[in-house]
Amino acid sequence: MIRIRLGRVAFPIIGALFLLGIGAPAELSFRDRLQQALFAKKPAKETGVFAVNLSTGEAIFAHDESKSLIPASNAKLWTTAAAIELLGADYQFTTTLDGRGKIQDGAWVGDLRLKGGGDPSISERFFEGKPTAVLEGWAKHLEAKGIRSVTGDLLVDDTFFDRQTSLPSWPKDDPSKGYLAQIGGLSFNENCVRLSIAPAGDGVRVTALPETTYIEVDNQCSLTEDLNRHLIRITRRPGENLFTVSGRVWKESGGYHSTFAIHDPALYFGTVFRDALLLEGIQIKGEIRRIENEKGWVRLDSHRSSLQGSIELANRKSLNFHAEQIFKTLGRVKAGTGSFAGGSEVVGKFLTEIGVKRGSFDVRDGSGLSRENRISARALVTLLRHMALGPDGKPFLSSLAISGDPDGTLKRRLRSKTTKGKVRAKTGTLRQVSCLTGVVLTKRGEMVVFSILMNGVKSTGDAKQAQNRFCEVLMDYVSD
Repeated sequence: MIRIRLGRVAFPIIGALFLLGIGAPAELSFRDRLQQALFAKKPAKETGVFAVNLSTGEAIFAHDESKSLIPASNAKLWTTAAAIELLGADYQFTTTLDGRGKIQDGAWVGDLRLKGGGDPSISERFFEGKPTAVLEGWAKHLEAKGIRSVTGDLLVDDTFFDRQTSLPSWPKDDPSKGYLAQIGGLSFNENCVRLSIAPAGDGVRVTALPETTYIEVDNQCSLTEDLNRHLIRITRRPGENLFTVSGRVWKESGGYHSTFAIHDPALYFGTVFRDALLLEGIQIKGEIRRIENEKGWVRLDSHRSSLQGSIELANRKSLNFHAEQIFKTLGRVKAGTGSFAGGSEVVGKFLTEIGVKRGSFDVRDGSGLSRENRISARALVTLLRHMALGPDGKPFLSSLAISGDPDGTLKRRLRSKTTKGKVRAKTGTLRQVSCLTGVVLTKRGEMVVFSILMNGVKSTGDAKQAQNRFCEVLMDYVSD
């Protein structure tokens, strides 16, 4: 056995060995670097990966790329891509206020109707924190016509979609969770209410935005002087709109604010509109009730919203509600049925028409909430490459989250000086699922399209780190 003592002599000897190639670490190939970036810590039981040169289609890296896996929110890519291409980036959702009657002595003698068109955007998100802006505008419009009362009913028409508001394969969670908001043809404020819980004197105050009679709040909260005992619980039973707020609020707390899903979107819309009418001094003498698609109505006012705005929220912020509203709109407009099945039919046909192989996907919803969704990494790369190279490439790619950008789901990822702004992608997370699909701008200015689908994830944090490392290595790609 030869022992080499580290000292003045050791380094020359080691240097000589390296010069001879003895003990020198072999330089990893580019593919091996990608392989090591992803799999060094074995973050998932199943991983499908595919990366290609956007311009040429040259395969850069592939691993189980044809295996169909759960995509989580990467499913939003098939929804938004189909919507941009089939509906058009300039498509607009339309919601109308209609009347059946006439103005007589300061009254609308007859009924009013609210008719939905699947719009997900009548919400505080689009109106500087004021969810009732559109409804108050309509109320002012009626008041300006001299209307002080409505003798009939306020009817809500949500038949643009069917009335299946969710899927059995969605997560079995508290129905009040905002990410599980019900889908509806006539929707308001993303079918959620914002609750604020804060100390107030010797007690706790709970307020709602919008302020509405549609929900009830059972405030069981109490104050505590012990920060460690600060814990708030908010629940709602299925089929009800009674929110139970319980627990303890730390007396020095600045308050807690979050959005919670309501039950029955159409009646929610109708009730908040009645509240807006009352603020303008207009009373509805009848009731709020649901109707089917009826004729004989005259349009009194309307509101239009941009599809592109919802696509950006679905992709950049991963909002399930916007994705599902788009999904059912595809079904209604292109297949004649505003349903999950209709959306699935349209999106499936779109995928096959752009070259995605049948059998490599199973489309169940538009957001990725369903664990029954399946698609391969190769299929997602085909989808992204089709969109990026087509006439709708700019609006589609601009809707994706940007690495290090605070306005998206990649705000805390790839945000160093060398990686910030270099990745545009869609994230995807479910229990034991972590995915990332998008485009990378290399150091040489080339574009790489990639998809990483991880199922059976042990640690979401480890999975995301592996995906980040993969993207960092891709930035070194140089085409032949």
